[in-house]
Amino acid sequence: MRVIPTLVVVLALATSAAAQAIHTFSGQLAADRLGWSLAGLGDVDGDGVSDIAIGVPFAPQGSVQMGRAELRSGADGALLYTVDGDAALDHAGWALAPLGDLDGDGRGDFAVGLPTATSPRPMAERCA
Repeated sequence: MRVIPTLVVVLALATSAAAQAIHTFSGQLAADRLGWSLAGLGDVDGDGVSDIAIGVPFAPQGSVQMGRAELRSGADGALLYTVDGDAALDHAGWALAPLGDLDGDGRGDFAVGLPTATSPRPMAERCA
């Protein structure tokens, strides 16, 4: 049996009511759960196009299931930055939430859920 990594396809609705794929993202591993959570964030990188956060909570970033949230450009799908869990089984990216512009810089902010993290801490330094 062949296992295929998870896949996220971002669609745009055309005026004809038919959806058109504008970006396709594949997981690195068959069980990383890319796309477990998604959040439209508004324009985070300042290019005038809304961006997207994609949760990958079972990504093994140096340890077992630390998880990751990926911020992707809405313009070209490029990886803008990542937020990784700190420890095994953190499952970063389990949940994502757009927060609007909390700091007044004109760009969207977001929260990353780490449901099994053992110690709370701010993650803002990872997104700067």
